[in-house]
Amino acid sequence: MYKEYKQQQHWNDHYKKKQHAVLNYDGWLDSYMQQFPKGGRVLDLGCGSGSDTEVLLNQGFSVCSADFSEEALQIMKELIPSSVPMKMDMTEKFPFQDDAFDVVVADLSLHYFEWSLTRQIVEETGRVLKASGMLLARFNSDKDYGFGAGNGEIIESGLRLVNGRTKRFFSAENINDLFSEGWEVFCKQENITDRYSKKKAYWEFAAYNRKDLMKN
Repeated sequence: MYKEYKQQQHWNDHYKKKQHAVLNYDGWLDSYMQQFPKGGRVLDLGCGSGSDTEVLLNQGFSVCSADFSEEALQIMKELIPSSVPMKMDMTEKFPFQDDAFDVVVADLSLHYFEWSLTRQIVEETGRVLKASGMLLARFNSDKDYGFGAGNGEIIESGLRLVNGRTKRFFSAENINDLFSEGWEVFCKQENITDRYSKKKAYWEFAAYNRKDLMKN
């Protein structure tokens, strides 16, 4: 389903627009960084042009910045020469060993997929994240009316076709369901911010990986 709508071409075209080829970090990771292990290894999953990557690198973390848009990765390398870009399709098995990262950051990058694929991506995230490692994420809220919630063709529950691409809008129940096993959630809050001159409603989410407890 997801791949039928030429998402990669969309994102390449998106980042070719000059206004999106910028770094616009809004401080959302700041309160969590004290919990990162010193010099820890971080996966920036769906890194875009690298707004989060730049901050993480400046804090001394080892960052693998992954995206499937070549245009986004090229822009990131130009803006952040010290970055380590990796072209990666998160809908396939992640090209990393088990327990490869201390932290995974997924900033507005996990809400484009059908539910079965979303579950697969979360499972892969848990696999490459160390036990007790952190997942920090932001998701479209089902109240994100400025960016398509309630509009477009319904593909499946929570997933809509908006301006030619699939977008998922999460309720609290969706997030509870997605992270019901193997995760210890310590932040799940709905926020509103300004994005591209519009109000955006999103979920901020943080959880520890507890896959070690599932084995017992």
